[in-house]
Amino acid sequence: MSSPHYPLYLFVVSTGVRIGEALGLTWRDLSLRGCTVTISQALQRPKGGGFTLKEP
Repeated sequence: MSSPHYPLYLFVVSTGVRIGEALGLTWRDLSLRGCTVTISQALQRPKGGGFTLKEP
């Protein structure tokens, strides 16, 4: 049985992006016509807790 997160794992392994960058992707970062992905933000966990989106 495959994991529901398999597409994310496959994307990370095949492109070399960091996990935080992959988790920070939005639909506006994807170009299906040009088959490109633009990394504009990354999900980060500051020392104080919680999560924030910041530039990579």
